[in-house]
Amino acid sequence: MEHHNRQSIMRRAFTLIIMTFVLTMPRTGVAQPLVFFDTVNPPFMYEYNGTVTGIYPRLIGEAFSIIGGTPKVAALPWGRLYAELTAGRGCVGGLYYTRERDSRFLLTKAYFHEELLAVFSAESGREARTMEDLAGLRVGLVSNWSYGDLFDEARRRGLFRPEFAGSEEQNLLKVAGGRLDCTIVARASAIWLGERLGITRKLHIGPTLDRRAIHMALPRSIENVHLRDRLNDAIDLLFKANRQDAIAAEEVMR
Repeated sequence: MEHHNRQSIMRRAFTLIIMTFVLTMPRTGVAQPLVFFDTVNPPFMYEYNGTVTGIYPRLIGEAFSIIGGTPKVAALPWGRLYAELTAGRGCVGGLYYTRERDSRFLLTKAYFHEELLAVFSAESGREARTMEDLAGLRVGLVSNWSYGDLFDEARRRGLFRPEFAGSEEQNLLKVAGGRLDCTIVARASAIWLGERLGITRKLHIGPTLDRRAIHMALPRSIENVHLRDRLNDAIDLLFKANRQDAIAAEEVMR
């Protein structure tokens, strides 16, 4: 009962914050951009029964609701959606910050943070506490993904031996089956996928190696600068209402 009351209070507070912002914001039109999300990155963003869902689509949807807009959303494999962003044909709803991306696109403020870590098989008795602990290991990565400047640089200098797959699910199954030494994955994804694949007991989820900021990326244009700035205001309100933690908890338990 106490937990239910606390959730009700938080929802009412969030509604009040949104109403206050909407009533005081400038009455100008809001662009309705096409926003792409990855098809297979649960619980953050994925496609389920033809619907785009997950933590990031929900947060971006609430941010647009605050500023009076409704984006068109679609799910694509990562390589294709990144190509659409690069070509200026749409936005990407959630990606890691890198220096290269910051120079090419308009990035919103960080609206979420992921904890990246190495997952080993439980029977291996191993874990990685620092990046150097990955030296010489077969490390599962997802094709076309950037893991942020820290991991990408370690891969380029040959610290570990990358092996690529189409999804984190495939990499976790390989780790559980002894076909990889470990895989790099976000903590929430490791928990979510481990439970649904029935392999939680076969995995050892290690300590956080890096904490990555998540941003929405927009093609560079004068119109999108205005949209990005308004979304940043909405993101501030989401943090004040603790919506990031609330939505993440709901999605991980879904």
